[in-house]
Amino acid sequence: ALEGMPVGENDFRELRNKDLYFVDKSLFIDELLKSTAKVTLITRPRRFGKSLNLSMLDSYLNMRYVDGPDHFKGLKISERRPNDLEKNTNVVINISFKESGNGSYVSFLKQFERNVSWVYHDFLELSDSPRLSPTNREDFRKICEKRADEYNLSTCIQDLCRMLELHYGRKVVILIDEYDNAMNKAYKNPEDHEKIVDFMRTLLGSALKDNDSLRFAVVTGVMKISKESIFSGLNNLEVNDVLSDQYDEMYGFTQAEVEKLLIDNNHPGRISEAKEWYDGYRFGSVDVYNPWSIINYVKRGCKLDVYWANTSSNSIIEELLRYADRGRWNELKELCAGGSVAVGIQSEMAFCDLGYSDDAI
Repeated sequence: ALEGMPVGENDFRELRNKDLYFVDKSLFIDELLKSTAKVTLITRPRRFGKSLNLSMLDSYLNMRYVDGPDHFKGLKISERRPNDLEKNTNVVINISFKESGNGSYVSFLKQFERNVSWVYHDFLELSDSPRLSPTNREDFRKICEKRADEYNLSTCIQDLCRMLELHYGRKVVILIDEYDNAMNKAYKNPEDHEKIVDFMRTLLGSALKDNDSLRFAVVTGVMKISKESIFSGLNNLEVNDVLSDQYDEMYGFTQAEVEKLLIDNNHPGRISEAKEWYDGYRFGSVDVYNPWSIINYVKRGCKLDVYWANTSSNSIIEELLRYADRGRWNELKELCAGGSVAVGIQSEMAFCDLGYSDDAI
């Protein structure tokens, strides 16, 4: 079973094809489909399975996989929703901002153009669809061939939705992964940061707010960039963050899941050690483990290490610590000594405000 630990694997179909170890979170799909929210924003720390859950959702809903193998056989969702009419019958646009340039606006735009060209290539049937006007078909080809201007790029998800509805006669599901990644990267370059935020505001506004062809959307990220800043005017938005009870068991591994994982891998004696090292989170009303840490720990024969710490840059927190006052440092010392500190938490934040807010950290 050790070879079957899915370290860094966030493609659900790939994970199932390789028969890797899978902690069954498929009931997330059922919960989501029961929700009445038009747009759901899910924010969790990095390495908590956001991309994998979105990939799983895509695999379940997307009509593109209707004739492929059933990757949900034996999973909880198949018991919960037998003969489900939602399964592989939806038109799905799936776009990730994982690759989003180096923090400059120019590199972000170039990478976005590339990403979106690939997304358009998934729907080549539109390039000669008789249900689209010649102008629509030309707009479609412009994005495919990377010759669209900046404005067309900023509305291209909404445009694709409309074309897909014209072609298929049904509304579209949009999945957006790591929506905040480019903005996080540009944090230290205020000018580029502002341009990226403006672009994303137009992109997400047109795709998620002014879009009659949208059925529903799921957006994931590390943090919510405050409403005024990005999701302005989006009154059909439901935010699911680390304080929310809904989906609280769907990101990260629960105690029962970790115990089963250790037993399945012949390490039942390591349960208390794993708890001491890796049970460091509480989402909603549930204590959870970071999946990245636990999977690496088991994969390496239960060798204890700080697996999560070096998985990405902490530049924003470093910056905030650099300007922290003595009071803040005393609080951190208190925490490090095993004490506790009472602070107010803001669940949303504009990056441009971070430097001015004493509570930002």
